[in-house]
Amino acid sequence: FALPRGQNLGNRGGFQRNIVTEYVLPSALERDALYLEGLWESTAEYLRAHEAGSALFLDFQAHAVNVVADVLHEPVEVEVTINGKPLVYEQKGDDVIMKDGKSFMIIDEPRLYNVVRGAYGNYQLRLEIMNKDATIHAFTFG
Repeated sequence: FALPRGQNLGNRGGFQRNIVTEYVLPSALERDALYLEGLWESTAEYLRAHEAGSALFLDFQAHAVNVVADVLHEPVEVEVTINGKPLVYEQKGDDVIMKDGKSFMIIDEPRLYNVVRGAYGNYQLRLEIMNKDATIHAFTFG
């Protein structure tokens, strides 16, 4: 699994390689760290969500974020928020859908997904996997 710009997993104990682990989100998140919440498997190639509601948090400083992702079986809906709120139109990446006050994307094939495109700044991105078996391979920033 490729973390951006040398970032590391901020959860206590770090990555637990090749086993399904219940990650607990700490009460305070540090900048420039990736955090997991819920059941995840970490391999050398990807992070795999093992239950609906598992989430990934990433504090980033940029104007755009892309994620390389795939699914193991059926398409997966991923809710996308910035700083705890749905994206606004000026922030949404090309692959984000905005409907009924929510911002989300559908991961349905292996590729790079454009999640955020907006004003340069420091933000906290949350990706909540709405059904299991999504795989997250890497992030890119711009």
